[in-house]
Amino acid sequence: MQSLEGNLALVHGGPFANIAHGCNSVFATKTAMNIAEYTVTEAGFGSDLGAEKFMDIVCDNAGLQPNAVVLVASIRSLKMHGGANAKELEQENISALQIGLENLQQHVNNIKAFGIPLVIAINQFKSDSAAEIKTLSAYFTAHQMEFALTTLFADGSKGAIDLARKVIKLASKKVTLKPVYQLTDKLEDKINKIVKRCYGAAGVEYAPLALTKLKQLNHRKAYVCMAKTPLTFSDDAKQIMINGPFKIHVKDLIVANGANFIIVMAGDIFRMPGLPKVPAACKM
Repeated sequence: MQSLEGNLALVHGGPFANIAHGCNSVFATKTAMNIAEYTVTEAGFGSDLGAEKFMDIVCDNAGLQPNAVVLVASIRSLKMHGGANAKELEQENISALQIGLENLQQHVNNIKAFGIPLVIAINQFKSDSAAEIKTLSAYFTAHQMEFALTTLFADGSKGAIDLARKVIKLASKKVTLKPVYQLTDKLEDKINKIVKRCYGAAGVEYAPLALTKLKQLNHRKAYVCMAKTPLTFSDDAKQIMINGPFKIHVKDLIVANGANFIIVMAGDIFRMPGLPKVPAACKM
């Protein structure tokens, strides 16, 4: 495929990162790396799901070394994670934005722990107020976070020139990826490392079925593919805001031999991808 401005786009991937690895294929990534100076690949959802799986599964399996990360957010999403009503996200809400920045901080910490430099891309909406943008800028400056405001949807590539320049600068640095776990770690240790480092959870609680399988699979050299809601760091889709310590509840462990995954079923996740009755393409 190609973008509206004639740029090459390789669309060759699998299911979403809440139920699978959520990245495009290794074939597509390596093809792009052979024909372009810079390759941008998407890791679905947040740093806790798509990014973790890209770093721990895809990069290890394919021998890839990312040079930089673009962490995408919006003032609207930050306000929602700060407790704002989903129907009132276009209204100015500084207090919700400030609380929501704590959620973003966990994502930033996750990327930094991988040892990869990052820039935060803020997708701007018309509803973003000057006071909200000022609050955001002050937070990033105080915490020494690189960021860029983007208007890609409205202005095309012109709306991301500042972001592109910062990505190029970051990508010029020599870095070494630091995975969450090693393939030789025990399964229980791999899961613990993911939920504690990437989710900020206090630990894991296993249902009887999962505990039985854990004992059988604990020494297997396989990748961990977490299956949980993408709406929050916890496994409870209704718990958008995290108030205090929480645990991840594992109900089952499923072996995917072909991919060398052990799929960890957390919370009430459903593995069949959910798609709308009317494709979004019909509204384009």
